[in-house]
Amino acid sequence: MELTGAQGKELREAIISAYPGKEKLKMMVSDELEENLDAIAGGDNLDEIVFSLIEWAQSQGKLEELVNAGIKRNPGNEKLREFQESIFKGFNSRESPQIVGDGLHSNRQNATIVNNNIGQITGEVQFAIASRTIISMKKPRDF
Repeated sequence: MELTGAQGKELREAIISAYPGKEKLKMMVSDELEENLDAIAGGDNLDEIVFSLIEWAQSQGKLEELVNAGIKRNPGNEKLREFQESIFKGFNSRESPQIVGDGLHSNRQNATIVNNNIGQITGEVQFAIASRTIISMKKPRDF
């Protein structure tokens, strides 16, 4: 996941609010990410170090892991929690394409297909019970 400039700034500020000193940040990175902060993120001050850390996390696909690690070590930090909620919860809940049948459908389309098939099966079961007939098992329609 690639952050926008504003999101990167928000995350940088959140991490600094949770870890206002380099040593605490270094311990979190070492304990939770099993990385050496000095080896993965350089800079002359905390702002530059955190900026480099975020760039490293993005390049390694570990951005969410970094945020989760920060929260794990400092669960009371509201800025990190708010960032996690606004970025990752929204990102993970967006409609993503899924392969269904022979085509590409969104999650909403998948739900419609499933609901239609459930409705069709339920109707057949109710009819079978009412008429005491045997239900034929056939492949549900693809939409």
